[in-house]
Amino acid sequence: MRGVLLAAPLVLSACSAGMGWAVEVNAGLARLDANGADRGDRTVTAGLGLALEFDWLRDADLGLGLGWQTVGDGGATDDPGAGISARPLRVWLASAIGNSGWTVRPRATMGASLANGDGDLYAEGYAGLGVSVHPTRGTALHVLVGPQVVRATDALALGPSVTYQGWGVQARVRLFRMFWRRCDPASRADAAALVRTRSESSCM
Repeated sequence: MRGVLLAAPLVLSACSAGMGWAVEVNAGLARLDANGADRGDRTVTAGLGLALEFDWLRDADLGLGLGWQTVGDGGATDDPGAGISARPLRVWLASAIGNSGWTVRPRATMGASLANGDGDLYAEGYAGLGVSVHPTRGTALHVLVGPQVVRATDALALGPSVTYQGWGVQARVRLFRMFWRRCDPASRADAAALVRTRSESSCM
């Protein structure tokens, strides 16, 4: 499965020039409980990531990469999840909402992260609404806010029988730079022309 995910952006790059790199930061608040306890405690989450991203004419994005993620103390009494960190594989899919704007576009995103080691686990899923801002061709800043679900354990620090899980809200900011920036259409009319002619790779 991992091999398929790693190959997907490379396959896509063969039919379009919309490939690039992305760096992302995220931070959030979650309420986690241990092993299904009735009361969860407040916790912070934070992370960094570096990825390959495929951009389709500012309408859709597919990203795949690696990152670092931590679950820490947010002032909770029992300090749930403090000290759990992981280096998860990340994947996400984003889409522009409607046909609104060109330099600033409303956007919906969904994604997941997974790290599964020797007795350790970090898994999250998230969704969000936000905008993508395109100040110059081939450069985009994506900002989104939405819910997240988290499941985390650390066999060495917490013991093999302790698992924290819950949900919360987070914000993500991602900077995307296209490898061949002139392949980013300068206008919506240029994007429509590329779709009609199917010649998006010619800009390379």
